[in-house]
Amino acid sequence: MAVDAADRGRAFLGSKAFEKAVLCYEIAVRASAYDAVRYKNNLYNLACAYARDGNVRMALDSLRKAVENGFSDKTLILRDTDLDAIRDRPEFQEILANIR
Repeated sequence: MAVDAADRGRAFLGSKAFEKAVLCYEIAVRASAYDAVRYKNNLYNLACAYARDGNVRMALDSLRKAVENGFSDKTLILRDTDLDAIRDRPEFQEILANIR
């Protein structure tokens, strides 16, 4: 279920159906809670979907949770245009500082 929801979320992000992408990634996050790798990646993708949908608070919250759960690809975070809506926020820099 987590894989299918994430695949659908990715497709919706690609077609700029951001609200639908958010819903799919929310399902993917819940369904992957037992799988640490998928969980952190789905949280990251949820952050991207929220950012693209314009929900800055939830994007930052999801990105923070992704990092807290081991997401550590700082290069991706810095280059991913999906996160442009939150890049200038002070919280974004705080999240980056917590990557180990």
